[in-house]
Amino acid sequence: MTTVNGTPIDAGPYVSGIITKTFHPLQYGSNFLEMREYSSEIIVSQKYNYQVHCIFSNLICFKDVSYGGPSFLLDPPKRQVLELPASKVPASIGRLRGLLEWLAMGFDDTTGTLKILRVSGRSRYKNLVAQVLELGTSSWREIVAVPPCNLSHKNVSAYGDMHWWITRKPRTREESKIVSFDFKKEEFYRTPHPTLRSEGSRLSDSNLVNLRGCLAIVDVVVVNLTIIDMWVLKNYEEKTWVRDYCFEFDISLGEIIGSCGVWEHGIYFKDAIGTGAQNRATAMFLDLRGVSTGGVRMELAKCLLQDWTIISYYTESLISLKHYGNLVKPEASDEYPEGAWFL
Repeated sequence: MTTVNGTPIDAGPYVSGIITKTFHPLQYGSNFLEMREYSSEIIVSQKYNYQVHCIFSNLICFKDVSYGGPSFLLDPPKRQVLELPASKVPASIGRLRGLLEWLAMGFDDTTGTLKILRVSGRSRYKNLVAQVLELGTSSWREIVAVPPCNLSHKNVSAYGDMHWWITRKPRTREESKIVSFDFKKEEFYRTPHPTLRSEGSRLSDSNLVNLRGCLAIVDVVVVNLTIIDMWVLKNYEEKTWVRDYCFEFDISLGEIIGSCGVWEHGIYFKDAIGTGAQNRATAMFLDLRGVSTGGVRMELAKCLLQDWTIISYYTESLISLKHYGNLVKPEASDEYPEGAWFL
């Protein structure tokens, strides 16, 4: 959750838009971690409801929740917004109801191009369609490859590819799996994962994170105490997983195991459901700097979050959206004197 000098970003769908907030680096106060707001970017809309689909480098990829709705890229540090071209969905797919969409972003280092992947349809209808947009061009092109199942919003970019954690379906013998997409070959593939403690456990959850450049699984089981396993894919070519961390805490993370990510010095968990009259949520931060000395800290962040908030870690990037099309300009108003994007 850091950029440039280590600032976190708070991004999430906000009724009819998105609010992003940038914070100074997390620092320990007397008892809590402190997050001080640095700047905010506001996107509002009276027409659409937006949802974040993926985060790549500093870029937040989000779209309207309706099928075929408009989609955008947002770069909060540079205050840039770029609207993506509309996708022409085949008519036979567009006539069916209950269809889904997923967007993902990656970099093809063989051609030096940024690419957006769009998957639409539904696996139960056997009509999934995958399209790729090379950023800076005006049209999507359909590719042959399609995922083996519906994707999810538990995704992370690592090794130049995008990876989705697909949770096993209740009351079935299916196991959870990782579905990955290679932006160079434009192919989907399965990434094997180790046997997890959470498989078959009732109160448990697993998430993918990018831990210091490696794909990692944060596996949490809540019994009489909270057990956290962290598996790291040490060798991507040979798919070698190593359990680097295993923690046991006397506190229960039962309400916050549904949301997990990384920050400058470790991982965090956030309430899956906010509490209180204003539906506020809190976050717990695990500091891994003291692992070697046994001084691992689990701290309560001193910040108020909405229950839909996404916390994301990002670093300085040379990517500028102005090279890929005409940016959407913010507009000033009485309510937003510094300007907001009305999409």
